[in-house]
Amino acid sequence: MAAVIVARRRHRNAQRAQERVFRRRISLFDLSDNDIVRRYRLPGHTIIALLDEIKDDIEPITQRSHAVPGIVKLLSTLQVLASGSFQTPIAGDSGYQLQPWIVTPVRNPVTEGEAAYNRAHIRTQGIIERIFGILKSCFRCLDRSGGALLYSPCKVCKVVVVCCILHNIAIRAGVRLGEQEAEAEGEGDSDSDEEEPNAPLGEVRPERGRDVRLNIIRNYFE
Repeated sequence: MAAVIVARRRHRNAQRAQERVFRRRISLFDLSDNDIVRRYRLPGHTIIALLDEIKDDIEPITQRSHAVPGIVKLLSTLQVLASGSFQTPIAGDSGYQLQPWIVTPVRNPVTEGEAAYNRAHIRTQGIIERIFGILKSCFRCLDRSGGALLYSPCKVCKVVVVCCILHNIAIRAGVRLGEQEAEAEGEGDSDSDEEEPNAPLGEVRPERGRDVRLNIIRNYFE
């Protein structure tokens, strides 16, 4: 019986294992001089010189396979600084309006890229919902059962950050706060319990939102 149990476990583990896919990263040598300056605001030789200056701080220090090289970290940082895109799009469910800063699932996906994007979106959103559930069950000030935070949005953000810090401190102390309560509550705090769909914030720009989502699908899922 022990041999059968071990064999079944190995079979299940083999089914769960999925091959990791690593896409080819863009190199400086794939771009023209004008494209390099337009994208990173620095010429190629200056970027290489900068890498030599800071490579000891950003190069991978482990022998793990497929570690992110220092040049990729540097180029990513330069592109963020050059474009001003300090906020990456937020994953929101279908109750939200598609915006440049909040991407929603594709309704009725047609291509494999759209289907892969939806699968990744669901997995990411599930992680976030579980995190919210843990925080709400541990710190009731964040949950509707504990009332509401009658403060300005800026101060509410600070309260949430403090709760996250306290939760991390508890984890380091070996206390797993809120996880059992969150599992018991299940999906009780999901967006499906809202009385009405979430209202869009700020200016509604669905066309730009579709462009952002399309670029994400083309760059990462096709």
